[in-house]
Amino acid sequence: MTDKLVIFDWDGTLMDSVARIVDCWQRAAAELELEHLSADTVKGVIGLSVEAAIDTLYPGLDATTADRFKDRYRDWYLNLSEVETPLFSDAESTLVGLQQRGFTLAVATGKGRQGLDRVLDASGLGHYFAATITPTEAASKPDPQMINQLRQRLGVEAQHTYMVGDAGFDLAMANNADVNGIGVSFGAASVEKLLEYRPIKVVDSLTDLLTVLD
Repeated sequence: MTDKLVIFDWDGTLMDSVARIVDCWQRAAAELELEHLSADTVKGVIGLSVEAAIDTLYPGLDATTADRFKDRYRDWYLNLSEVETPLFSDAESTLVGLQQRGFTLAVATGKGRQGLDRVLDASGLGHYFAATITPTEAASKPDPQMINQLRQRLGVEAQHTYMVGDAGFDLAMANNADVNGIGVSFGAASVEKLLEYRPIKVVDSLTDLLTVLD
């Protein structure tokens, strides 16, 4: 059991992957001759599960086309896009610093389980996290189920839990779970958008978390 928990979103929070996500949604849509997606439109669904994102981007899309769209997006993301997805430079040092301060760490992401496991392995960060959860196991953000399941699994009270993310969906999920939300200014959403969800702080770097949570 632990008494302090920091839950991280992945894309746009620990990994600089927003540009690749935008590229892949746009290319998949073009292949299927769907209406063009602006970068801002795509950024507005980052954090959702792939299925929920498609429902938001193209309401009423028939099931066959939606399945093809999902498959093409995943193929672009995994195999075809040339847009790099590095970790943010201070990601690992921040995780180390938080662990040294007694925090348990977890991930709650819009990625599916297979996708998250792949990037945890490739990035070398997997061992820092006591637990991870995806829409494969729980409802998509902003439903609070992912946070609630992590809290229950790790035995942490809501007031000692922090959700860190770059999207409104992350902070809405934090509010719905009655935990502390912290936004990051360098991902998908603008600072103005993040502030609409009343986070305890919006940080300009991951390193800033070490001060905010000290």
